[in-house]
Amino acid sequence: MNTTQTTHWMKRLAVTITARGFCICAHSADFEPSIAPAVHVCWPTTTNKAYQVQVSTNVAGNWTPIGQLIEGTGGRVGTFFDATNGQRFFKIQETTASAIPWLHGTWQGPVCQTGPGLTLIGFTVGIFADTTNRVFTGTYTFTNPDRTCVGNLSLLSASETQAQFNSAIVNGSCGNATFLLSRLNQTNVAFQFITPNASATGGGLLTKQ
Repeated sequence: MNTTQTTHWMKRLAVTITARGFCICAHSADFEPSIAPAVHVCWPTTTNKAYQVQVSTNVAGNWTPIGQLIEGTGGRVGTFFDATNGQRFFKIQETTASAIPWLHGTWQGPVCQTGPGLTLIGFTVGIFADTTNRVFTGTYTFTNPDRTCVGNLSLLSASETQAQFNSAIVNGSCGNATFLLSRLNQTNVAFQFITPNASATGGGLLTKQ
């Protein structure tokens, strides 16, 4: 699909405008990239559990939490820590606490959808998130034609700023999708979604109810 792209330079900032949106980035001359040594800690997880990495200078010593809680996905997850000159040991503490308390509650807002061969479609998304019991539900309400779909949401990954889900429709004539919620502040999250084979994409802003 052909898109129109225009790039403008403004005081070392590049603004790229396409048919679907825009991107702002700084001129490469403003940055001096460097690579620091790091430690990659990874482990297998189960769903409905969260994990806290702990660190100590010796196995028998005191263990200190490092980093945020990481939500289990049923697969392997990992995180990076800066390497140090001294000896450090890491261990993983499993907990039933949720890594995404910021998402708890009900979120709602308008979303726009587009895709190859599709006209622009607007609809309303509602997300219910019980992060304590790991229960997530999505509702999608269209006005043309009038219909509402309900999807069960499976948590794929989560952090202090983002949560990714698969939405499997259990009621209504809508398609399954993968979507990402990005935390903006205490009352707003950015919503982005893509259907299988990228047949439709879209996004919007959801507000905590």
